[in-house]
Amino acid sequence: MAVRRPLTLEEREEIAVGRARDEGVREIARRIGRDPSVVSREIRRNSSRRGYRASTADRRAAQRRRRPQRQVLNTDLVLRERVLADLRYGRTPNQIAGRLKLESADASVALMEGSLPAGGETISHEAVYTWIYALPKGELARLGVMLPSRRTARGPRSSPTPPGAPGSPACAPSTTVPPKPS
Repeated sequence: MAVRRPLTLEEREEIAVGRARDEGVREIARRIGRDPSVVSREIRRNSSRRGYRASTADRRAAQRRRRPQRQVLNTDLVLRERVLADLRYGRTPNQIAGRLKLESADASVALMEGSLPAGGETISHEAVYTWIYALPKGELARLGVMLPSRRTARGPRSSPTPPGAPGSPACAPSTTVPPKPS
């Protein structure tokens, strides 16, 4: 996998010059040695009513890189307790997210056994998975959660014996469809 390199201020200045000359995205991308999708995304993210400005784009990109990435389950304790209770009960993140969505949309939907009220909050299954895998090793076990493993034991590989082979029945069932009676 290729390493992502953030655009430099010089590359952003080249993009601004290209936009001022009404050059196409592909031409600008070829000149700075980047993929056209990178240039297109940069222009879309950082253009304003006044157009594309390199210094503004560079400042905004730096702000986006350093902003804190807060996880919902670390900030919303009610939702966190609900998700933990459902995980302890053996529910998957998909099931939890789906049920929370159902409960928030319809007030008449009752809580599942072992669930805590979430106050109408919802969360995506991706956010639950991200939170689970960001925890330190052993933290889920300390919280009393054992994730179910859906793995099954692999059995021996065996191929079916062809009809007429030694050990096969003398009269193997036919796989052809009988003709319809007229």
